[in-house]
Amino acid sequence: EAGMEHLSRMNLRQIDLLFVISDPSARGILTAHRIADITGPLGLEIKERYLIVNRAPDPIPEALSVKINQTVQDADLPLGGILPMSNDLTEQELSGSSYLKLSMEIPIIQQAFNIFSNCIEN
Repeated sequence: EAGMEHLSRMNLRQIDLLFVISDPSARGILTAHRIADITGPLGLEIKERYLIVNRAPDPIPEALSVKINQTVQDADLPLGGILPMSNDLTEQELSGSSYLKLSMEIPIIQQAFNIFSNCIEN
């Protein structure tokens, strides 16, 4: 499920694993912080939660790194991982093809699975 509104509507009260996904913008990282902040006052029971930054430039600009680290620290939202921009995903989306048809050999797919596996193992 997606969005702050989903959490604020209290559709779920108990969450085993929450991935807060952000784009690499200051507004996106701030929104991730807000999502982490509202979970407490809403009384949501979240066992684990992680920030994942998607479509990040490589290398990561210092200003973005600072914003991410501030959110990780201030919101008690561990960094699950950072996924770089991917031409493979862009081409797949522009062609109208399903992401499910992408090969597991594509680096971005492997990186995503590694991030999710690491978060689940913790």
